[in-house]
Amino acid sequence: MSVSLLSEQAYLEYTDENVLFRFSNLYDLPEEEITDLFRETKKFIAICTEPDIYINDDLLIIDEMWHNFILFTPVYASFCTSFFQRFIHHIPLSKKEKEAFLKQEKTDPEKARTAYMGREERLISTVYELCGEETVIKWFSEYPEKYTREYIKSIQK
Repeated sequence: MSVSLLSEQAYLEYTDENVLFRFSNLYDLPEEEITDLFRETKKFIAICTEPDIYINDDLLIIDEMWHNFILFTPVYASFCTSFFQRFIHHIPLSKKEKEAFLKQEKTDPEKARTAYMGREERLISTVYELCGEETVIKWFSEYPEKYTREYIKSIQK
């Protein structure tokens, strides 16, 4: 995607009451916040059309909403194919990838750190390029402070 994702508003306006309803049954959050999290999740899904994008710990709440959306598999598949012409897979870090990273971290910590920082920089620059500064601030400054693992656990119903 070379154009700003925000200029392509159709996918951002997409909604599904069952996805929102289920999330509201899982987490004690105001409806407006849940709606906003769904919007941000749709942005992230769109960004996943780019190569080498992954979801990091700063985006745990987006990951939770994405998991929720995927559970409505026919709805999720239709969303993906309607707006991105393909199914967007959510693929976690594999055992092999994790083991390779841990091995590199032991044998060459500087190289492991540089590789990690490169992936992080790619993620943030892609978000900036496609969604703008406001989304970068929201995802990588506001979300890590607000949506910690502890907070997410505390709002679970």
